Amino acid sequence: MTLLEVLLALFLLCVVVLSSFELQNTSSLASVKARVVQQASQVVSSHLEELRAAPFEDVPGLCSTGLAVATGAASKTLSVHCSLVPCSESAGKLICPGQDVAAYQVTYRALHQERIVLEVVSVVAR
Repeated sequence: MTLLEVLLALFLLCVVVLSSFELQNTSSLASVKARVVQQASQVVSSHLEELRAAPFEDVPGLCSTGLAVATGAASKTLSVHCSLVPCSESAGKLICPGQDVAAYQVTYRALHQERIVLEVVSVVAR
């Protein structure tokens, strides 16, 4: 084996090793993002169930309070916000915003490090 062949083999080995480090880094970042989205989904899902179980008149008050986010490494910068738009019903269709409140359009936004990672829009009706 010549010196040129050895150097070429070492160069190729370095390229493969450096590529695997980058792949590992990308994989770790994707895993953290997936964990954050899963946690935000759980918070939104449980809060939406609370809204649907509560008396209709209490819904605006429940959405105005901050949503609890479990503590953990991924949730240090996770916040979930809830907003409501009153809707009226006309000919079987919802009109948002509306005068006679028959339902609320509920929008949840989950932010992680100042970026929206999850947005859910649903309806809570009488």
